[in-house]
Amino acid sequence: MSHTLIRFGQLAATLPVVAFSVGYATQAGAVSLGPAAEYNVFVLGDYNQTGTDTEGKLAVGGDASFTDGFAVGMLLRGEGNGEVIVVGGDTTLSNGKVYGDATFGGNQAIASNVGFEILDTNNQVIRQGNITQGQPIDFAAAGQHLRTLSASLHAQSQAVPTTKEVREEWGNRFTTIIGNNTKTLFEQYGTSLLATMEGSDSKLNIFNISADELASTKYFNILAPEDSTVLINVTGEVASMSGFGFFFNGEDCNNSNVHMGCRGKAQNVLFNFSEAKSLDLNSISIMGSVLAPNADVKFNNGHINGNLIAGSLSGNGQSNLHLFKGDRPESPDTESVPEPGTVAGIILSLAAFGASRRKKAE
Repeated sequence: MSHTLIRFGQLAATLPVVAFSVGYATQAGAVSLGPAAEYNVFVLGDYNQTGTDTEGKLAVGGDASFTDGFAVGMLLRGEGNGEVIVVGGDTTLSNGKVYGDATFGGNQAIASNVGFEILDTNNQVIRQGNITQGQPIDFAAAGQHLRTLSASLHAQSQAVPTTKEVREEWGNRFTTIIGNNTKTLFEQYGTSLLATMEGSDSKLNIFNISADELASTKYFNILAPEDSTVLINVTGEVASMSGFGFFFNGEDCNNSNVHMGCRGKAQNVLFNFSEAKSLDLNSISIMGSVLAPNADVKFNNGHINGNLIAGSLSGNGQSNLHLFKGDRPESPDTESVPEPGTVAGIILSLAAFGASRRKKAE
């Protein structure tokens, strides 16, 4: 197991370029969630949630079912949000509200107790939301991008060597993993694990934790510079996060006085489940985003402060609008993602040009 830090330039240089059939806007930086970046919830397959709220936008590639008092886009106000909900397959909606426009790719079963409306900042209705038929997102291309990104982040974290120190006191085990400017401390008391992840890089800090360790965790403390990105790679095919509290720099995020500040810091944290085929999120307030593009995710009795990206999703967990912002330059690159062949051609052309210049100089 490797607990590592990868600097911003190293990671950005190795992330692959993925082509899309449409021109998705991209954000250059440590991590780009691509077409999923603006969605509070982005599901590549089927979606089935009951009695829950999604404060931001939601996209589903497969079939979707919303029932028993749901809300989508509940914190979005005014025009300019585009489609608040996008479903590629068939859709069932009952007893809820969509705060914006919607686009559905398949058949729709919309009950009379479902409303579509756009509100202003005073919560007054501007107009009724539009419902259109179409496929504005290429979910196949999006899935390719997200799976490649997840695998790349995982591979990078394994590349840097670490040292491991273990000591025991009074039957309790203390394990320290030291990498490049990172230190991870696991304190084991019986079957419970206290995890502290400390990084000193101002740009990007990357750590690893196994699915078994994460399942045993009862305390999770992140120590990192204020605006640095924290990427936590979770290894293992069956993973869970349940019943533990988050701390930032020792501050308890369950404390009402620091809770909103924790939500802001959570926008720099990404949990990457590249190997997970199943992921159980239960009775927890997650401070960070979750990238699990290969996993069937069950999310119950809790909420997430960030993006939730899943292979499929079911349950009643709530998604709060604190989207992952990571580490990126001030001015975004809004050009379409180029074709890999185009990139290769540019590189070869530059190489040929450089060789020509050197030959003339000789």
